[in-house]
Amino acid sequence: IRNNSHNNGKANAMVNNFWSFDYIVKRFKERAEEYGIEVEEKSEYKTSSKCPFCHSEDIVTRGRLFRCLYCGLEANRDAVGVLNIGSREGENINRVVAYPLLLRWDGMRWEPRRAVKNRSMIPPEARISRL
Repeated sequence: IRNNSHNNGKANAMVNNFWSFDYIVKRFKERAEEYGIEVEEKSEYKTSSKCPFCHSEDIVTRGRLFRCLYCGLEANRDAVGVLNIGSREGENINRVVAYPLLLRWDGMRWEPRRAVKNRSMIPPEARISRL
């Protein structure tokens, strides 16, 4: 397959990446079974198109960032998708990843700060999950 390009590198890249993904999924399932964990594949279609907390579809996505215009949630789109898949399947999910704590570096240590919904992060800040 790799050598049969016919001047269509994109199609070949897609096929080759598909096989890599399939292998990763297979190995993931095998490892999970070793620990007694059942893995079931679910469609990710439209999973990051609504807020997992307020269920609003009034959202903005830019790159990997998801932002809800109704409640102000800012999170990675993949994390939002995982939360929505869990909710859709009726699973009781741990929402730790979705409540960020804003930290500001004061030059010596990280200090907790109140998050401001309408302000972007500045370089010496980081949002982490509350534990």
